Amino acid sequence: MMHQSGPDLRKIAPFSALPSTARRYLQSRMRSYGFNAGQAIIQYGKRGSFFAIIERGVVELLEANGGRRMLGPGQTFGEGMLRFGVQSAFAATAQTETTLWVIKRTDWVFANELPPDRIDLHEKSTVEQETSLPIMRESTPRVDQKRRRIILWPLTMLASLALVLIILYPELPLFVDQAATRMALNAGRPDLAERYLNLSRRWQPDSTQVFDSLGYSLYLQGKNAEALDAFQQAVTYDEMNASAQNNLGVMLLSQSDVESALEHFKAAVDLNPGDAKIYLNLGNAYLAVGELDSSANAYQRAFEIDPGLVDAKALWAGIMLEQGETAKAKQAWREVLELDADHSLSLRGLGVAAVKEGEPEQAVADLEKALSVDSQDVIAHFYLGIALEALEKPEEAAVEYAQVLSLSDNPAITELAQAFLSETLEMESPR
Repeated sequence: MMHQSGPDLRKIAPFSALPSTARRYLQSRMRSYGFNAGQAIIQYGKRGSFFAIIERGVVELLEANGGRRMLGPGQTFGEGMLRFGVQSAFAATAQTETTLWVIKRTDWVFANELPPDRIDLHEKSTVEQETSLPIMRESTPRVDQKRRRIILWPLTMLASLALVLIILYPELPLFVDQAATRMALNAGRPDLAERYLNLSRRWQPDSTQVFDSLGYSLYLQGKNAEALDAFQQAVTYDEMNASAQNNLGVMLLSQSDVESALEHFKAAVDLNPGDAKIYLNLGNAYLAVGELDSSANAYQRAFEIDPGLVDAKALWAGIMLEQGETAKAKQAWREVLELDADHSLSLRGLGVAAVKEGEPEQAVADLEKALSVDSQDVIAHFYLGIALEALEKPEEAAVEYAQVLSLSDNPAITELAQAFLSETLEMESPR
C-alpha cells in the first residue's frame, strides 16, 4: 500500500496537473528536513535541484537585486530548480525553527517518465471531448532524449545488444573436413577451424558456406572486423543463405549500423521463418530503432517457436513494462524464472517494476539477487540506488550510484548517476 506523507500534492502547483501515477510517486518520495533559526537552506547561485514546501516556520528569500520575501507554512519555493535544473535565483534562510517537505529534481524527472494510469487516459479523453475550447498545457523544456529514456529504457535497449545477439552455428561445407572443423569448434579452438577454412578457400573461393563458417570462427576469437568481412563475402556469393544474412546482421548491429542490420535480419526471417534465434535478433534490431510494437512481435514469435528461448520472453516483458503493461511484464519474467531461476535480466526487470510501483523492499530483494548473478549490471545498481533511497538509506544508495560510475562508460547513464549521487550526498546532511 502506498503511504502518503507530507502535504497533498494534488493541491500544489506544479504537481496538480500531473497524471496520478507521477503524483503518487512524488508523494511517496517527499522527505522532511528540519532547520534551526538562522540556518542557510541554499545559497544564491547554487544548483540545489529541489522544490520545498514549508510545513512550519518562516523562510526568507533574498534575491540578487536585494529583493526580499518572507514565506510561511503552506508556501513553496524552488520550482525553477525542480523543473529546469537551474541555479538558485535566491538565497534561502530559515528565520525560525523550520520544517520543509522536499522533492528532488531527480524524482521529478523520473516521475515524468512513468506511464499514466488508464483512468488518467480515459479522464483526459472525456474532458477533451466534452469541451469545445482547446485545452492549454504548460510548456516545459524537454530533457535531452537520451536522458529521458535512460531511466526506463536500459532494461531492454542496453541488454539487447550486450546479452542476446546470436550468431548461428554454420552449416559446414561438404568439401571441408567436417569432422576436423567441427571438432575444433566444439573443443573451443576456433583458431584451428580458421586454419582449415582458410585452406578450403583455395579450392572454393566463392563458397558462401566457407565464408559463413570462417566468419563464425573469427567471431569466436573476437576478430570482429575480419568476421564482418567474411560474412559480407558470404552474402555476396549467395543472398539466399539465411545463416549468412543473420550473421552479417549481428555484426552490423554490434557496430551500431542498425538500419543495415535490420534489412539483413528481415531477409534471414523470410528465408528461414522457423528459426527462433533469427526472430530474437530481428527483435533486437527493431528495438534499437525504437519500433516497440515490431520488436515485441518479433520477440513473441521467437518464444512461440522455441519456448526455451527465455531471453526473447524477458526482452518482450521489458517492452510491456515500457508500454505500461506492468502485470504482463511481471508475469512473463516470473515464467522465465520458473525455467531459469538465475535469469538476471528477469530478476532485474522485476526489481525495476517494484521500484515503479513504490515497493522498495521487494525491489531491493530482486535487484540484489540480479546482482548476485551479474555483479556488473549497471542498470541493476542504478535502480537499487533508487530503491535504497526510498527506504531512507542514502549512504547505501550512494554506494550503488558510485558503482554505476565505476562500471559504465555510457555518458547518459553516468551523467544521471552522478546527478543522483550528488543530490543524495547534498540532501543527506540537513536531515
